[in-house]
Amino acid sequence: MRLERLDKIAEIIAGQSPPSETYNKEGIGLPFFQGKADYGEMYPKVRYWCSVPTKLSYPNDILISVRAPVGPVNINNVKACIGRGLSAIRPIYENQTLYIYYYLKAIESDIARLGVGSTFTAITQKDLSGIKIPIPEDINDQKRIASILGKAEKLIAQRKETIKLLDEFLKSVFLHMFGDPVRNEKGWEMERLDKYIHDIKSGSSSSDNPKDKNWEGIEAKILKVSAVSSGEFNPLEYKTIDWSQLGNKLLSPQEEDLLFSRANTRELVGSTCIVDKNYPDLYLPDKLWIIVPYDYRLKYYLHYLLQNKGFKQRLTSNATGTSGSMLNISMAKLSSLLIPVPDEDLLIKFTAIARNVKTLRKQYKASLQELENLYGSLSQRAFKGELDLSKVLIEEEFGGNVQPETWPEFDDRKKKSDEKDENYVHADGANPKEEQPDNFTGPETEEDKRYGDPFEGRELPKGNRTLTKEEVSDLLGIDFDKAIGQIEDEMTNSSPKRVQLEVYDRYKWKETSIEQVSRWIKERYTNYHFSFDMLYRYLSTRIADLPYYSTIDLIKKPGIKEENTFKGFWFKVLTGEIEYLSLKQFFYNAETEQPLLTITPDDYSLIKDKPAKLRSGVYYEVVP
Repeated sequence: MRLERLDKIAEIIAGQSPPSETYNKEGIGLPFFQGKADYGEMYPKVRYWCSVPTKLSYPNDILISVRAPVGPVNINNVKACIGRGLSAIRPIYENQTLYIYYYLKAIESDIARLGVGSTFTAITQKDLSGIKIPIPEDINDQKRIASILGKAEKLIAQRKETIKLLDEFLKSVFLHMFGDPVRNEKGWEMERLDKYIHDIKSGSSSSDNPKDKNWEGIEAKILKVSAVSSGEFNPLEYKTIDWSQLGNKLLSPQEEDLLFSRANTRELVGSTCIVDKNYPDLYLPDKLWIIVPYDYRLKYYLHYLLQNKGFKQRLTSNATGTSGSMLNISMAKLSSLLIPVPDEDLLIKFTAIARNVKTLRKQYKASLQELENLYGSLSQRAFKGELDLSKVLIEEEFGGNVQPETWPEFDDRKKKSDEKDENYVHADGANPKEEQPDNFTGPETEEDKRYGDPFEGRELPKGNRTLTKEEVSDLLGIDFDKAIGQIEDEMTNSSPKRVQLEVYDRYKWKETSIEQVSRWIKERYTNYHFSFDMLYRYLSTRIADLPYYSTIDLIKKPGIKEENTFKGFWFKVLTGEIEYLSLKQFFYNAETEQPLLTITPDDYSLIKDKPAKLRSGVYYEVVP
């Protein structure tokens, strides 16, 4: 490979901001790209238009951000006006575009370091022009490298879309099962949130009993509210402060904690997320709370309820604050929020589905990380000339195989004009070359609409909304209702396809006695170990209406006496109050397989395919 300056293999066009009064959202004029905010994965997304374009960019130009941030690139796919936050790189050969694009993308961090400026960084045209590009002697090798990296990038993009669609899938499942929580067309009872909340824990404040000077010099990581804003926990959103600035009330996010942001902008206050694992080295600020419901199955329901657009507007309408940029929701107002309370069986199903999707999402994210690592490795090796490209086929989109070409002189190439387009008439008196004042920032950024990057040949719906069942089915290539049923089968232990249960004459709970139930347990489990789930499943084959009421049901139906339910029976067994049955309990660690378990064939079929973490837990044995 030889090294060439960027300005020797491409024309570089600096952007220029047109008059602000020529910006519009009505589609008048040319699309107008201002900076990285207009980028998509590979191609820019149109947010604004300009009726008096100044500097023009054409399809196949590489767009590079030259002002805060410096370095990110996209490939232009429309004729457009570009502002001063961008420059257009127009290669001598159009079939060089992808190669140069992928190289600039690979060295983005190096380009960023060329930026200068105290308020915000920017790269000069001189520094941009002087970037050295490694050029293979055979132009086919450029195409092969672009082909390899393009395929890897496509896999990454598809994996990201799959993760995004899993989130849309759960939102659609929520509406399918519970209905719109604002209209409440399914007629669920409306109750105060605090009736179902055991506790709301607040993070640490620096003014909350700060530590003494002995802790100075020791760093601590405290989360920002942005760790929750996206609806997914982001452990990288933290700030490092001196340990002495932390209060004594320290909370670390734990797996399946439901986090709530009580302070943020109008759009982001009230954001929630569920933590994916334990983070003992991170701490919550006082602006983030942990909501602890009485019943764990409420966590996923509350998360998607509070993130429902209409319901969240109801919540945030109670937010207060003197500043429009930072509002606050008090603990009292959150506690008094009226929420629809669905049936327990739907909560069980939704939790099962949400947990399974969470597992899939974790697997996809691990796969995404592997793909991104592979892309980084391929990119480095490709541009160092360390890849064997002889067996790489060039796709048709890269022009097919061609004979090696000699490079033309730059001056011999016919350049595309950057003059005014004849199809656009300038407004009277407007000066297309007029520069904007330094303090001009352009229209305020808003949530972008998606402009049709394909996912497996299908185009995503435009707009920021929850997908319908039909759209989810089309995008994922599945039947929505069938998918829910399959997930339920995987997450519950009642699928007849997986387990064939013994058939017994079934009794009603009122027809049984404590002595009889104890005898059934001893007959089944003497010389065998079992978990509570295994026991409950077995007894459900003997008792048609085995009454195990959740805390929610006991609150909603105060007439039910817990001591008369199976839950009450089980509590008495564990406390030694049942003379007919004595149990010993122990913790089984599936990672070490200690202590050794002896379980029935039916029970084994329930846990054999589960990961070690789900097989671990409290087990019991009958004491003779």
